[in-house]
Amino acid sequence: MASPTVRSNSLKIAGPLVIVSLLSCSEAQFKPRIEKQTAQKVLANHSLFIAGRKANEDMSFAFLPNSALQTLTLETNPLGTNSYKQIERPLIVDEFIQGHRGDEVKEDFTIATLDKLDLLVVVDNSSSMGSFQAKLSAGLKPLLSHISNTDWHMMVTTTSAIRKRNPVNPDEIVVTYGCPRVNASDSTDKAVITRQDYLQNASAVSDQFTWKVLGGENGDPIERGLLAATSALKGECGDEQKAWTRSDSHKAVLMLTDEENCGSDPDQNCDTAEDSKPEFFLNGAPKGTQFFALLHDKDRYVECQDQDYIRKPEDYRALIAQTGGLEGNICAGQYDAMLEVISSNMHPVARKSFTLGFDPENKDVAVLVDGVSWNGAFQVNGRELVISDGLPVGAKTLSVVYRHNAVPMSSQFPLSQTADPETLEVLIKGVALPSNDYSLISNKLFFKTEPKELSRIEVRYRQVQNLPRVFAFSKDALLSTVGVSVNNAPTKNFRIASDGIPEVLLSEAPKDGAQIVISYETESTRILSYQSLDFAAGEVRGIKAVDAASGDQVIVKASDGKLVFNRSDVLKGRIVNVSYDLAPKSSELKLNLKQLPIEGSLNVQVSEGGQQCAAQMSLSGTNLSFPCASDDLGRLQISYDYVTSIDSSFRLSGTFTQWADWIVKVNGVQTQNYSLDRNVLSFSGQTFVSDTQVEVEVWETMVLPLEK
Repeated sequence: MASPTVRSNSLKIAGPLVIVSLLSCSEAQFKPRIEKQTAQKVLANHSLFIAGRKANEDMSFAFLPNSALQTLTLETNPLGTNSYKQIERPLIVDEFIQGHRGDEVKEDFTIATLDKLDLLVVVDNSSSMGSFQAKLSAGLKPLLSHISNTDWHMMVTTTSAIRKRNPVNPDEIVVTYGCPRVNASDSTDKAVITRQDYLQNASAVSDQFTWKVLGGENGDPIERGLLAATSALKGECGDEQKAWTRSDSHKAVLMLTDEENCGSDPDQNCDTAEDSKPEFFLNGAPKGTQFFALLHDKDRYVECQDQDYIRKPEDYRALIAQTGGLEGNICAGQYDAMLEVISSNMHPVARKSFTLGFDPENKDVAVLVDGVSWNGAFQVNGRELVISDGLPVGAKTLSVVYRHNAVPMSSQFPLSQTADPETLEVLIKGVALPSNDYSLISNKLFFKTEPKELSRIEVRYRQVQNLPRVFAFSKDALLSTVGVSVNNAPTKNFRIASDGIPEVLLSEAPKDGAQIVISYETESTRILSYQSLDFAAGEVRGIKAVDAASGDQVIVKASDGKLVFNRSDVLKGRIVNVSYDLAPKSSELKLNLKQLPIEGSLNVQVSEGGQQCAAQMSLSGTNLSFPCASDDLGRLQISYDYVTSIDSSFRLSGTFTQWADWIVKVNGVQTQNYSLDRNVLSFSGQTFVSDTQVEVEVWETMVLPLEK
């Protein structure tokens, strides 16, 4: 039969009762909405009795002429004890989850809009440029490789001037730069070719690009590259001024030349012109225009050994550096790889505004550009992030790292119940904290350092409640011998109140669940009386007792065949030698045993020479007789077992109903041969031998609620 959860209390009972455990049902927590009840058996009493105990006695004597020596081991009965278990207040566990600064999210945005690109190709058409033009004319596909998805427009011009008569004044020749190359023989050719044109007829556009780049070698010997590029971007072509670039597009220039701006010889009289310096382009071209160039320099490119120009293309290089462009080798065998790199570095217009997926917490936003932290200015309005400073030229990806959906964090947590500070235990992520890391004020827990976000905080404690510190003990106790231990540790922090039932008053209440044991002596604890040698009347002339270890005299009195010691001299295990001064020997030695020996347990040993006398000894009841004088035996040792008491009736603590079920076992075997009178169990007509065990279980019916 299964038993419920129980709480056990120990109770000491006098007489043959050795162990009694009283078990009661644990208190069930109250829960609402109870509609039904059920009956269940619970263990109300579990007791174990010993029907008769067996004990042993040893006696030792030494006989000399006219004297005898008896060796005694002084004994004590077990101390009386009262045991208690301190009540246990319910353990309360409050759990908290620390807040957090929000879920971290990283969003990546493409900086370039990939919308519009206006590309100007400027071709040097002076002498020696034919082979270079041919290689570029075949490079439209690699040039478009990274910008094919943009809405690109492209125009091609040369570094030479166009000379026309002024229509207003035919005698005047107008010189202009930056005019688009248009093939008059091709009716479909236009000044500007577009992505739309290319998508409709890629072959035709490729042919047109080839023709435009092959500008010939009959152009001006003094190349005015910066003037041509600036004029073309503005749409200036003499009286045919027509803008072709778009206001919201990204602009780029690709220069193909084997000489410096204004020529490579210093005596070509171009240095004083306003277009001779990079600033002319920077001030005249649309802001943000990138400059790319395929240049000639024999010191930089080993392939460029066929020309030896005095001036290096430093003006073009300055523009490349200031606009984020790239330089390529005009002397390379083919241009595909260089044109692909140039294509990948033509950046459309950079975005300024980015819409985030969530509302950032506390504007705690970090911005990275191409994976590197960016410290430029920006603003966050709701979910909109707006860049105030210019982003680095050529930047591709903008990453925004921020947190959202934050839960407020705290360093203080209110407890659900009034806590006893002495029982407080705080754990974070299962690890107990030192008590100096927190404090309890007005039933609120304060941390010195705010726990980390999402930490699991567990607070264990018991409610404030006065714990018992007064415990009763037996009125038979000798008050001067009382001792107290708490959890097996002796303590002197108590006093005794002896009015009525004696009680121990501890200075502090033991902690929950502590084991309290009160131990003491009673009048029967120290055994004062021991069996003496039984000599004939007048044979003993005197008795003396000394401590076998120290030789100190011990007070002893002989009375009615007993040796009686003072209480203060009886210590457990103390060995005392008692010497008898005897008159001239008698012919018979008689000893009176303490108890009737159990049959077969008597054991007698004597010195060599005394065996014949010992063999003729006789036992009548408790009287043991030897048919010889005491000194004929020499040393005599007697050992035997005896029964202290035999019981056949046993009283249980508690009161039981008539519906209780009783289970009785004798030496482990269940029996029905007993009778009950309330709480008294009797075995009439049965005689138990020593050490018989009687075990009793009493099961009561308890009505328990069932939840709905």
